[in-house]
Amino acid sequence: MTFIQPFVLWALPLILLPVLIHLLNRLRFRPLKWAAMMFLVSVTRSSTRRARLRHYLILICRALVVLMVVLALSRPLIGGWLGIRIAGAPDTVVVLLDRSASMEAVNPRSRLTKREQALMLLSRAAKDAFASSRFVLIESVFNTPHEIEQPATLAELEPVSPTDTAANIPAMLSSALDYIVQSRPGRAEIWIASDFQSSNWLPASREWVTLNARLAALSQDVKIRIMALSEDLGKNTSVAFRDARLAGGSVAREIVLALDIERSPGSPETLPMIVTLGGVRQQVDLSIPAQSIRFCRRFQVPDSGARSGWGRAEIPADTNPRDNVCYFAYGEGPLRRTTVVSDSDEIAAYLGLAAAPAPDMLNSSSEVILPTEAADMNWSELSLLLWQAEPPGEGPIAKAMRSFVEQGGVVVFFPSGEVGVHASGNDIPPFGFRWADIETAPAKDSHKVMLWEENEGPLARTDNGANLSLQELEIFKRQAVERTEDGQNEESTEWSDAGHWRALASFADGKPFLMRRPIGKCRIFIFASLPSTAWSNLSEGSVLVPMIQRMLRTGAARVERVRAGDCG
Repeated sequence: MTFIQPFVLWALPLILLPVLIHLLNRLRFRPLKWAAMMFLVSVTRSSTRRARLRHYLILICRALVVLMVVLALSRPLIGGWLGIRIAGAPDTVVVLLDRSASMEAVNPRSRLTKREQALMLLSRAAKDAFASSRFVLIESVFNTPHEIEQPATLAELEPVSPTDTAANIPAMLSSALDYIVQSRPGRAEIWIASDFQSSNWLPASREWVTLNARLAALSQDVKIRIMALSEDLGKNTSVAFRDARLAGGSVAREIVLALDIERSPGSPETLPMIVTLGGVRQQVDLSIPAQSIRFCRRFQVPDSGARSGWGRAEIPADTNPRDNVCYFAYGEGPLRRTTVVSDSDEIAAYLGLAAAPAPDMLNSSSEVILPTEAADMNWSELSLLLWQAEPPGEGPIAKAMRSFVEQGGVVVFFPSGEVGVHASGNDIPPFGFRWADIETAPAKDSHKVMLWEENEGPLARTDNGANLSLQELEIFKRQAVERTEDGQNEESTEWSDAGHWRALASFADGKPFLMRRPIGKCRIFIFASLPSTAWSNLSEGSVLVPMIQRMLRTGAARVERVRAGDCG
């Protein structure tokens, strides 16, 4: 048995209160011997025994009343067969609905899509066995909880309509756990309706480790039921847009196109794909040796004089027509500018090289300035700011930096290498953190990065599915970070669940290596080490260069003239 409010159990000693009252009442009466009453002892002995038994029963009942009140306030949860027998329907049911394009595969017998079948089964369960439960919907597009007033009409709601987007099941589960932690229901269940597409479940994601730990830490027993809609409804192949960019900068007339291809068991391993660019159709013989592949190829852009355009990729129709076509946009991007703020020549050189390793080929540039020159920066055309110094205090620089991030720019903070009070002298720095102690690894040893987010963000796998070699990093020095928002100083190990901060990579001892916080349209990042031979082997570039390039590309979106996004 577990308790949702275990601190109430400290009131259990109140059970002794009726006993104390009983004993105190007995002290109110003093025996007085009287000769005439002595002859009545034998007559009243039997009735006295009955009265004493009655008093003891009343005392026990009073103690049990106090016990029941304390237990009720502590909100106990009973597991096992006894809990199943007496618990009945749960207080709250959180429904996770997969609305990805793959859920639109049609069953040839019922003529219903997987999504429609899931909605029908969910509505039937809500109407029959779980009529007394509160239902909360989290669908895969907006990923936010919505309470459903009439669960029986679930199929008629707008947020359950078909889409052409993908789903992120780990993120949906995380939102469900956030809701359970905040609302604190007595008993809760999570229902997942999905077709088990690996691209939606992300089985290799390390987020599952975090979710497992969060589930184990819940004070109540949360059950997870899965509505597996993985029935093979026929041969189906899907195509999804991943990336499209002009190769070689502004003079390139080729486009590098990346697509994600998935096929169901039994589907053909080869099929034709039509790629349309500028109204010109090109056929490609697509080979799919595995159930999912990343397709990357260069295509000649029609010489129409235009520097931007759109296109589409389509495969032959099958059981799910919604995932047979994808659209994309491409264009000539502006120069991607990076500014490095540092007073260390070594660190500035490594950071500048990571931001612009091949300036002409990648259409990028980097500039190195001192912290004292930051006030004269040109923010209008900047894409990425690499700041290796104490975070700026309240003033024009901090204000301009925040505005830059809110408009889509990216700021990356690296350790200052010094421990001290914030530059402004205030207790609460403008970005909610300050650098703390520098930790040095033992001799002939190093801090190892063990966990990182490999499905999205700057540490994601490459287009061919390979992981970044973070496990090969050797961190000799790292600088701890204190979160100072709301006047509270917290250890950096708490950041993964604190406010908007999220740890994207962590050391073996749980402390973060890379953290991210969204602000406005974009985000800021914080590294725990430096690309210096005295600090780490980040300067080798196998991890630093792809990370910085991905951050640069994210920040460059604020000045891009051509943008692509998910819709539908």
